[in-house]
Amino acid sequence: MFGLSIGYGTDVGARGEVAFRYRNAFGRGLDMHSALQADRTRQIGYADFYLPPGTLGMPLLRTVATKDSFGFLGERTSNQGLDTRRAAVAAYRPVFFEKGRGSRGPQPTRPSRPSPRRREVAEPRAGALGQVTWRLVDNVLNPTRGGVLNVHLAGGGKSFGSDQDFLKTYAQYQHWFAISPVDQLILRAEAGYTIAPSREGIPEDFLFRAGGSRSVRGYEYQSLGTREGDAVVGGRYLATGTAEYVRWFSPSWGGALFVDVGDAADAREDLNANKGYGVGVRWRTPAGPLAIDLAYADRDRRVRLAFSVSVAF
Repeated sequence: MFGLSIGYGTDVGARGEVAFRYRNAFGRGLDMHSALQADRTRQIGYADFYLPPGTLGMPLLRTVATKDSFGFLGERTSNQGLDTRRAAVAAYRPVFFEKGRGSRGPQPTRPSRPSPRRREVAEPRAGALGQVTWRLVDNVLNPTRGGVLNVHLAGGGKSFGSDQDFLKTYAQYQHWFAISPVDQLILRAEAGYTIAPSREGIPEDFLFRAGGSRSVRGYEYQSLGTREGDAVVGGRYLATGTAEYVRWFSPSWGGALFVDVGDAADAREDLNANKGYGVGVRWRTPAGPLAIDLAYADRDRRVRLAFSVSVAF
């Protein structure tokens, strides 16, 4: 089965995807999902192979559903003066249970050649250790009350070929408050810390940048980070937050006021409270509320248009 899609976003501009799915890969009953994707900041090709669903006995959770998979990808990114190359091999074991989802690895990768203005560094090896998503909302695609928590852990070690030992930790929480049948307050916070003596030798995938329609609005996509020459590169610290008020004037259309704040940096003392604030329009769609925002970046003193599907899933 083939699929073709095109789109446009304020973060990355025009984008396209060609996808192919084959339900009996290698004649082994493997469900293959593969695609080629491209936009102005990122080009990626991947193939994931899903095994038939199974079950797993876990303490406290009894029997839970699983669907193991493995895959391969190649990726090139270029944004804010930073070019990277990555090839990866991954294996996943997602665990599905009531009101949440988790996954565990290992997911070994051989990532990135970060090269600010083409400066090449060594290629460390690293892997994702696990991810947990907890949901308690009244509607998965159009929530009005409840919260979603995402927690990620990833790391690498010298004994596995990395240049240094490190552990990436990340968490995001978003909560919807129904103030009235037509008024809504949305609060979001995210924090990340890559535990290591320095950022040297750590792949960009395991560091942090901020800015864009899903982060601190008003700032260019991934423009908040550590300055290295003419490039913005990832740092070991991330902290952002959002407060947003939405009023629905009809079942489909609403307006919003919001304030975003945050930064990414390589030292905690270098984190700045970069503020972005503005107004927006909300349109309920089958895929979630579409957000169209005019955001003012206090540091840059300029207004930028941002739009996205405004559900943090």
